[in-house]
Amino acid sequence: MNKDIFLFIRFCFWFLMWTLAEYLLHRLMHYNHSLNIFFKIHRHHHNISLSILTSKKNMIPKFSYFIFWFENLNETIEILFGETFPAVLIYLIDPDSGKYILIFHYIYELLATDSLLEHNPDIKSQNIIKYFAVGQFHLQHHRQTNKNYGFTITLWDHVFGTYTDYHD
Repeated sequence: MNKDIFLFIRFCFWFLMWTLAEYLLHRLMHYNHSLNIFFKIHRHHHNISLSILTSKKNMIPKFSYFIFWFENLNETIEILFGETFPAVLIYLIDPDSGKYILIFHYIYELLATDSLLEHNPDIKSQNIIKYFAVGQFHLQHHRQTNKNYGFTITLWDHVFGTYTDYHD
């Protein structure tokens, strides 16, 4: 088999494993238990007003995002634990594929964290949010916190029955 095709297949496998880990860790962040520190950290994200999260002024990544420091310590821990840590593990297991996961994650976090993608209320096309965890898909998660856990893609919400559509 061609080396490039084999690398592409491995990348696709690890991309799916990474997004599955993101999905499961996000679900863990919603499990209300006295020993679950990640629930306590993540609930602050849900306590932020949607008008702040969707503000047009949040459409440009802040300089601190380039060094992976987000709005506050809670937001930073949440992203590092829920998204970066699984990507680093994949890199340690398969550096050839993992480096592309890390690059994708870095660029995606620069764009997704605020209202450019993740909290952008203008992204509501079913052709987009049925597959990608952006715009109204994620905002629907803020309205129904037991639905739409995906951070990057919506596949695992479809598989585990937690996907819900956004309707105007």
